[in-house]
Amino acid sequence: MQQAREWIARFEKVRTDAWPKSVVETSFARSSGAGGQHVNRTMSKAIIRFPLPSAHFIPPYCVPHLRRTPHFAASPPSLLISASTHRTQYTNLAECLDKLKAVILDAARRDLVGDTTAEQKSRVKGLVAKENAKMERVKKHRKDVKGGRGKVSF
Repeated sequence: MQQAREWIARFEKVRTDAWPKSVVETSFARSSGAGGQHVNRTMSKAIIRFPLPSAHFIPPYCVPHLRRTPHFAASPPSLLISASTHRTQYTNLAECLDKLKAVILDAARRDLVGDTTAEQKSRVKGLVAKENAKMERVKKHRKDVKGGRGKVSF
């Protein structure tokens, strides 16, 4: 659990523009939608494919979660992410890499539970003690009620 937290902290600090180009397969296509003639004529839409088998820097516990994301493409097993919101290839590629980083971080955080604070631990301890005291009172009362059902002497 602690190793996962440390990996997430390290991975959050890595900038996506510092990733090696060999990590993802990049392609560009013509975009569509708003933007007029510019988006119809230029190859501004960025598409990246992140092959999971060669993702050596991702912890193994993340891979099953990555396989369940909507970005997963089964053949070959990879994450397929695209962006076409900007007018330039560079900004769309940067957005794709940011999306990929967010998907990986989401998968890494999926099974993590938060650390219990000392305040929470003491609160739970107090609640348990209160519950035990209440249970003791109920048992004693029940004992007294049943004890009063004994033989009646005149």
